[in-house]
Amino acid sequence: MKLNKNKVLILLAEKDLNQGDLALIASMSRSTVNALVNGKSGSMKSIVRIAKGLNVNVMDIIEE
Repeated sequence: MKLNKNKVLILLAEKDLNQGDLALIASMSRSTVNALVNGKSGSMKSIVRIAKGLNVNVMDIIEE
C-alpha cells in the first residue's frame, strides 16, 4: 500500500507539521515516514498510524 505524496504533503502544510513532527505523533521513525511519503510501499499498520497522526481517514491519503 502506498501513500499519495501530494495529499500527505498538503495535509502536513495545512497542519503546520513536518515529517519529523508526524513521525513523533505517529510513534514511527522519521526515516520510515520519509520512505512512505516518498513512495515506498508500507504495511497497513504504518499507513493507519500516519492517517491517525494526520487525523484523516486512511482512504484520504493512499494511492488510488
